[in-house]
Amino acid sequence: MTEPTQSAAFIADDWLKSVGFKWDTPDRNHPENKHWTLWFGDLDRAMFSSFEDVGIEVCYGAYNELSKERDCWFCWLRSDCAHRYSRFLHIRHIRFQHELVSMITGLTGLPWKPENHLYGCIRRDEDAERIRRSEQRLDIRCIKGEPWKGDITDETQAPPRTNPNA
Repeated sequence: MTEPTQSAAFIADDWLKSVGFKWDTPDRNHPENKHWTLWFGDLDRAMFSSFEDVGIEVCYGAYNELSKERDCWFCWLRSDCAHRYSRFLHIRHIRFQHELVSMITGLTGLPWKPENHLYGCIRRDEDAERIRRSEQRLDIRCIKGEPWKGDITDETQAPPRTNPNA
């Protein structure tokens, strides 16, 4: 196997974090198996009612037929419109950043702009600008300076999933 070129860089946790994905570990899953999600349900308000209506999720550890190792990423289309974990559709195994970027741009129809991926969700230019402006309010800056919840130490971690039936 050859080393990837700059245009074929491997997917890694640090890269996913830098382009706006949020991670969590679903119930009954090992804590080291981070599931990274980027939602895009907010992009089409006529079709979806929530940002969590559709997104793309990846998790490391898929089996690679060529290398005979678990060095690929699972890639799912995910929907939480009915309840948590309601729908996962496995797309394929991936290894490279450009594969994931191509899938996201193909599904959303928007150019790849990680600066508009805020809070684990892809935003349109005008929505991202509105959010960035609101973050400059004094009350929001004070809240961000002192977190209310001490249980989340990594800002790229998604909030805990709660069971609505519990």
